[in-house]
Amino acid sequence: MREYHIVELNNLSDVAEQRERPRNENVRSAMRGVRFQRLIDNYSLIARDNLFTECDEYNEKLNKLYDGVASVSDKNAPCGEFLFDSVSTLGYDSLIIDQENEVVFIGQLLNWSREYFNWWIENSNVGFVQWNSIASFVADFGLPKVGSSGAILLNSPGYGIFGHWLIDFVPRMALSRLMLGADRATHLFGPLSDWMRDLITRAGINSFQPVGTELTSHSDLRLPSSTNAGYGFAEPINSLAWRTLSLSFNRLNISRDMPTAERLFVSRKQWQGTRAIDFHDQLENLMVERGFVVLHPEALSLAEQACMFAKARVIVGEDGSALHNIIFSAPGARLGVLMDPQRSNLWHAGICHLLGHHIAYAPLTRRLDEIAGDLSFVGSFVDQLCAP
Repeated sequence: MREYHIVELNNLSDVAEQRERPRNENVRSAMRGVRFQRLIDNYSLIARDNLFTECDEYNEKLNKLYDGVASVSDKNAPCGEFLFDSVSTLGYDSLIIDQENEVVFIGQLLNWSREYFNWWIENSNVGFVQWNSIASFVADFGLPKVGSSGAILLNSPGYGIFGHWLIDFVPRMALSRLMLGADRATHLFGPLSDWMRDLITRAGINSFQPVGTELTSHSDLRLPSSTNAGYGFAEPINSLAWRTLSLSFNRLNISRDMPTAERLFVSRKQWQGTRAIDFHDQLENLMVERGFVVLHPEALSLAEQACMFAKARVIVGEDGSALHNIIFSAPGARLGVLMDPQRSNLWHAGICHLLGHHIAYAPLTRRLDEIAGDLSFVGSFVDQLCAP
């Protein structure tokens, strides 16, 4: 068993501080083997007056919150690559560990939030024993098997969810193409499903393999930094990656073989998640009455989902990553998000901001005894969203 020190890299100031003023010799030695190189300059995002279509108190609050994070996204999400001289990866999400110096690396730049790491280290059966402090813990990770040299790592939390691929992995794959020698490098991912292989191939990556979940050592491990931070997206890399992906699906021209609609309701009825609305049947009926086609994304291929969203002009759905498919819609689409009022998911607003769409949020109670009120509220919300 060893005591491991947590190095949290949320921005470039953290990288500099951990290198210049480390809290102990372990961190100092570990940071000597870490380098960051910027690959592309971000530009500042300009606020859009017509991004939010609703002017009620709830939407005005979200609009103000979003404008705040978007205004600093160019600074908080620098687009570059990390190089680690000698580290290991562990677990489904590939935690980066310097065993020699007894340090683990997390942070926004690596797509590892502190909140998620705290849950992950305790619940992933990777050898965690106990916390010593907020900055260190005891664990027995075991001995690593020998892994790669000079590979590019593209695995991190959120890996198994398609919607997270659209905002976390598709842009980072595009960023990895700017790395020197990327065409010849092996790209390391988590377990690979067919739809993941499809997205990887469309990103122009030809050499890739799963990294595995057991402790694995790597020399000269490279990885693209996170391309978003706190609901703010770095630009131009995100919109470039999304538009390139959209074009690759458009070339398939599958719309000839399937029905499409200008009004689309994205339902989570068949999705076994914790945020599902309690009254799916009534909600779907309400949407059909207003001319919407009900879509269950998990029943369609990626190409079919892209086709449906490409033709839609008004999209309504429960808060969830399936709504990230609006990246495939032509500019000017309108997105209505049915929200749990305890959440403030502004990723949807960020996507709409970058791609020229419009958005409105509708807070729902989700209580069974308030279904009628919620349905009436949704009906009025959708009518306003569809109004010319």
